[in-house]
Amino acid sequence: MAEATFLSLTQHDPRVSKVDSAGTDAYHTDSLPDPRTMSTLEDNNILSYEHAARKVHLSDFTNFDYILAMDRENLRDLQRLRQRVAAKKGEKELGKVMLFGDFGGIKGEEVVDP
Repeated sequence: MAEATFLSLTQHDPRVSKVDSAGTDAYHTDSLPDPRTMSTLEDNNILSYEHAARKVHLSDFTNFDYILAMDRENLRDLQRLRQRVAAKKGEKELGKVMLFGDFGGIKGEEVVDP
């Protein structure tokens, strides 16, 4: 849902060129969004969202400028993965890992999984 909302909010922003969503675990790989998610998106006039779940790839840290986590547990997992990539490729070219909630005005705010 976060990806769909972000895409909706930034669709005409030239600074945003690529948006994707992935999990730190592979529980739902290739699954479509939950019907409740789609219903909530539709209720908010977000009608064209298509997505299949995937796990974070190490290449994501070089392909994206920002890697956003919803909560501190996922943030720690992503930071560990980023460190693995940094050990091989160096720090300079890697995306920044931070909480999604940091953009909402309250630094460190977590997005609770329903």
